[in-house]
Amino acid sequence: MPWAVATVGRYAIFDAIGSGGMATVHLARVAGPAEFSRVFAVKRLHPEIARDPELRTMFAAEARTMARIRHANVVSIVDVVSADGELLIVMEYIPGESLSRLQRSARAAGKRTTPSIASALVAEVLRGLHAAHDAVDEKGEPLGVVHRDVSPQNILVGTDGTARVFDFGVAKSRFRQQASRGGWKGKPCYMAPEQLRGESVGPTADVWGAAVVLWETLTGCRLFQGNTDYDVSVKVLDKLIDPPGRIVGGISDELDAVVMRGLERDAEARFATALDMAVALEQACPPASVDSVRAFLEELSGEALIERARRVREVEQGDPTLPHASLAEAPSATSPWGPAKVLIATALLALALAIVMLLAAREDSPTAPGASGASGSPTKSTPQVVVTKPILDESASLPSASSAAPEGSVPETPPLSRARPRTTTPTTTPPAAIRPREETPRCDPPYVVDSDGIQRMKPECL
Repeated sequence: MPWAVATVGRYAIFDAIGSGGMATVHLARVAGPAEFSRVFAVKRLHPEIARDPELRTMFAAEARTMARIRHANVVSIVDVVSADGELLIVMEYIPGESLSRLQRSARAAGKRTTPSIASALVAEVLRGLHAAHDAVDEKGEPLGVVHRDVSPQNILVGTDGTARVFDFGVAKSRFRQQASRGGWKGKPCYMAPEQLRGESVGPTADVWGAAVVLWETLTGCRLFQGNTDYDVSVKVLDKLIDPPGRIVGGISDELDAVVMRGLERDAEARFATALDMAVALEQACPPASVDSVRAFLEELSGEALIERARRVREVEQGDPTLPHASLAEAPSATSPWGPAKVLIATALLALALAIVMLLAAREDSPTAPGASGASGSPTKSTPQVVVTKPILDESASLPSASSAAPEGSVPETPPLSRARPRTTTPTTTPPAAIRPREETPRCDPPYVVDSDGIQRMKPECL
């Protein structure tokens, strides 16, 4: 049974299910009163990204944009969490598979997506994009949202037979007019020509992206390929595009016409809105039923869906409070070390403090071997012997236990860097015979260093 790897706010975060350049997507669980529990997908900003103010602003803009889009064909955002240096976007968890993985599975199996399935998926994507384009703020003012990264990787086909758009990470909107670094935003092979040229883009740029996805889903091939982004961009701008019906059979002229209008390089010649293209697509090729889409999904990704469902059940049953055994290596959201390392460090600190206190007590106590005479009666304290020694440099190391001098001899001082010799006249020391031989002197080390940096031999060690 899995345990949470971190807790941020009221969300217990479990294992990762995906990762991108800016964030990792995790399964997460929230618990409430009356044993309420629900699993979400949490987009968690990478720690190094979370420290970048501009990228945090971009991430927050994505959250604000998604929060204003409410449609059955868009993955919904339910919460935003900023706590303990973490920034999370909490989304509804949709069991399913990305269209990109389904396309790879179909190619590997030598299968082709039927026109009716392709029509169903892309028409729903277009309706979701239209909802994003029409999104307004709390005052009813248009937000001007453009996804700018419509691609198979950002289309989720759910086990309910519905396709949804997600990941508005590079979307343009009023929220992020000042929160976008230079350079291309999205994948060049799905970008509209005007986007590649750096011109202002509108909803028709997403129409282009959806048309590229439709072309590839129908043919099973990539439309624009190249060794570099530059090579791809040149083809997007100049390549002669064949209708899907010239690549594979079974595609009507009406369907070809819809695809090619969506791929017009002149933005004004495309469909004016994503909804217009969705309607035209459904008329040209009636979409498959929900049950047919489900069967298509299970055929290509059945084992992966079963495994993911198992992981979700484990998260639902997992302990959201106890740290996982691997947390000693995995940092938590509230501590840079994680709970296990904090406990270990606390124990070591307590042990170190105990040792220091014990040593201090031993140094402050009277020297036992010279505290009494041969008869056992008290005597005056024994004067210390001042030995000619260099003053210790701060970088010098003390002798180890194995280098301690034998009893009755002066230990040989190891070479010390930048030492200054200081000579004083030694005083008389009582003979060693007066010291009780049955007790073991504490001669590790056999001297102490006074406030002037002079090594003073312990009388009991001479």
